[in-house]
Amino acid sequence: MAPQRLARANAVVRNAAGVAAIEVYGALEVVARGGTIEVGDDGGMRRVLGDGEAFVVATEGRARVRYLAVRGGIDVPVVLDGRGTLLVAGMGGYRGRALRRGDVVGSGSESESESGSESGSESESESESESESESESGSGSESESESVEIVDGPDADARVLEAIAHATFTISAQSDRIGTRLDGPALPAHLMHDARDRARSRPMIAGAIELTPSGLVVLGPDHPTTGGYPVIAVVREASLGALLARPIGAGVRFVRSA
Repeated sequence: MAPQRLARANAVVRNAAGVAAIEVYGALEVVARGGTIEVGDDGGMRRVLGDGEAFVVATEGRARVRYLAVRGGIDVPVVLDGRGTLLVAGMGGYRGRALRRGDVVGSGSESESESGSESGSESESESESESESESESGSGSESESESVEIVDGPDADARVLEAIAHATFTISAQSDRIGTRLDGPALPAHLMHDARDRARSRPMIAGAIELTPSGLVVLGPDHPTTGGYPVIAVVREASLGALLARPIGAGVRFVRSA
């Protein structure tokens, strides 16, 4: 969901940026079993846990997703050249599903990043961690509106894009890894809405913004092909992770760029 947050968590425990970690929605407590293990989160907190000691990572309304990294990475099989979980297909990661209470997950031996110096400290305070996480990710309070850069999509419509540029949207509770639905004002109809039987489904990328009859949907990492809806814009890669990490109810404003 948020590659920058994943990279930051891995840096804390001196892993390479893309090493497998745990994506957290809500709250997660991990407990060390059978020895010591080094863990860290995307807010800069790091701990060396002894047998039986616990570490908690929680979104607490500040973000929709956070990350817990383990020194050496999470030991799960490589499927289609990656260790991630594709929940919609039930494959990859840990048995193709979300983690449950009592699951036992091992650490791996992934190579560390040369640039991954001592990024975290066991003495860092919780307040310092929260401040760093919010300032770097742009996922502050729900009352703030995050500016997100977009470029025109293959079905760009001048009237729709102008309306979007002057509106503020909020992250809907009907959002997941497939797509982030945005609540906001009614938008002008698109020509393709009158020709759905002639609009073919197409391959798509994360960050594509579909204009559905009920509003805007930003496709996430588990996105399908389009369902024939017009793709009016695409979120720039540099802005996508911060957008997808925004908490439910947070404000979003789009800035059109060349």
